[in-house]
Amino acid sequence: MNDFSFEVKQILNNFNLNKGDSIMLVSDISSLLLSYKKKGRVFDINLFIDAILEKIGTEGTLLVPTYNYDFCRGCTFDYKNTPSMAGSLGKIALKRKDFKRTKNPIHSFAVCGKDKKFLCNLKHNSSFGNDSPFKYLHKNKSKYFSIGLDFTNLGFTPAHYVEEKVGVA
Repeated sequence: MNDFSFEVKQILNNFNLNKGDSIMLVSDISSLLLSYKKKGRVFDINLFIDAILEKIGTEGTLLVPTYNYDFCRGCTFDYKNTPSMAGSLGKIALKRKDFKRTKNPIHSFAVCGKDKKFLCNLKHNSSFGNDSPFKYLHKNKSKYFSIGLDFTNLGFTPAHYVEEKVGVA
């Protein structure tokens, strides 16, 4: 195990991530990248993802947002080629062989783990409906793991599921 892997595993021990958890991982890792660069080190996103996957084990499921809002502007959603607008973590996850993308053209996720097949086979008309990944997150008491995000400016996407559930117009 290299120093980076050990360090990331030590950091992850400070969070309530356990074997079998389903996790929605959202991030702006630019602050991590910058802090490592200032120390003359490299932050390896793939090793970071690997450490989280190891923490939740084979019974866990990791969802990383790969949202793309171009569909709302009339652009075609290409499952394999439409890029994520939700940050570097999603872009990296989409390149990995152990992740697969869900089908929603706006609120897709890169998914790895136990429920990957189930989530990637969902066919839902609404991003936040009862047959969506957000319903899965709610039903499975998933954990929302946020790194480097300021919700006062960016919002909290799972809130839209709750809004739809209670009929907010």
